[in-house]
Amino acid sequence: MPFTKKKNGYRIFKKEGLERFQLIKHLNRDQEYTLKEIALYLDTGGEAFKPVPEISPDSILADERGE
Repeated sequence: MPFTKKKNGYRIFKKEGLERFQLIKHLNRDQEYTLKEIALYLDTGGEAFKPVPEISPDSILADERGE
């Protein structure tokens, strides 16, 4: 992520960098993506990543029973 560093050690990020930080925060906290999932999402531009739906034990039993 491109940034410039000031003499006092502060990092100054461009707007694109801040937007990327916000996206990472959203994916991690709100969507509960892991860091590996976020890295894959960012590497593929979000196109190749589709989260796997969670399967509950109740739905597995219902499928086995034919319900």
